[in-house]
Amino acid sequence: TSTSQILEIVQEGKDIIIGVAGSSTDTTAGIFRSSNLGASWSHQAPGPPNRNLLTDFTLGGGEIVGIVADSNYGNGGIWSMPSTGTTWEQTTYPSSHGAQSLKFVGAELFVGGIGRIDISTDNGTDWLPITSYGLDTSKDYLSSFAVNGLTIIAAGWSGAYRSTDGGRDWLHIEGTGGYPRSNGVGAVSFIDNQFFAGSYAGVAVSPDGAAWKYA
Repeated sequence: TSTSQILEIVQEGKDIIIGVAGSSTDTTAGIFRSSNLGASWSHQAPGPPNRNLLTDFTLGGGEIVGIVADSNYGNGGIWSMPSTGTTWEQTTYPSSHGAQSLKFVGAELFVGGIGRIDISTDNGTDWLPITSYGLDTSKDYLSSFAVNGLTIIAAGWSGAYRSTDGGRDWLHIEGTGGYPRSNGVGAVSFIDNQFFAGSYAGVAVSPDGAAWKYA
């Protein structure tokens, strides 16, 4: 509907899948699918049960994985279902980690929470024990990821973060040649062999995520 908030758009073969914010009782919310490049749409599944609000989703490993918040906008955790399914199941992701964003990097599911990044290699059934978060002291909210090989850039309110080993270890990008820590980053992406990061100060560009300059 005209008032619906589209969360994400992904493609699976000839299908286009979108997620619309809303609860499981809202027939205009949930997962929608088009098999003709958007000419017509079908409502594949509502949002996760228990009146949870779907706030983001990603696609990988034959699964749709979504972040939900409960009806009081608390942390509802992460739910998944087969990419062509209609029924959600809750994963083992601890709701106390406060999921903010998620993305599949190859076969691994990355979830940005509050001051941490968690990784699952089995669509959320189990989560890797991460020995170096690189983020715990800031308690930052991580809103999006950009990936190029093993280099991953994560966007946060206190700036951007960089991993060069596929997300096991993280550095806060700041200082000379880095991304200014004081500028909250709303989104990051990797396009045409460059990382782009949008913040209150403008758009910064980097070939490797280490040295940045403003566009």
